[in-house]
Amino acid sequence: MKRHVKRRFFLPLGAVILAAAALLAGFSAAASSGSQSDPLISRSYLEKIFAPGIMAETETLIAQKESALTQRLTAQLEAYRTETGGTGQATYRVVTLSKDQTLTGGVGLEILPRAGSVVCVADSAPGLIDMTGGGTMAAGNVLAQNHLYMATAGDRGVQAVTDSATVLVKGGYTVR
Repeated sequence: MKRHVKRRFFLPLGAVILAAAALLAGFSAAASSGSQSDPLISRSYLEKIFAPGIMAETETLIAQKESALTQRLTAQLEAYRTETGGTGQATYRVVTLSKDQTLTGGVGLEILPRAGSVVCVADSAPGLIDMTGGGTMAAGNVLAQNHLYMATAGDRGVQAVTDSATVLVKGGYTVR
């Protein structure tokens, strides 16, 4: 009979202990969910906290990159304007010179005489490079019409010797 009493006593006691252990394990799991060791993300967290945070960071990074690109583009445009003498022109312009007017420009200036007569203006040799004929033009020499000339140094250009001379010009220049 003693054995039967022991079973009656220990069996419910064991069941209570087992239930308590299971209950504690459940509370422990519930308490640690969502922590760093057991991350749990809910849909509301994703929609209300995570996604807006990521979007804000992304917009900040895009704004920074856009600002950097804008600064680089501005610097390159400024360099281009400096190279072209501030005109920023990338196409030929028609310029008509009166007698004794002088058109001068910097390195890379292109001149194409179309009408009238112009002579090369330069402080030293070579004055202009004849891109069509493949030669050089010294100061004081008459430029051939419809030949393309290029200045390879600063302060090179042409001077009109007829009442009116028309040239096509590409690059920065001044007329005096």
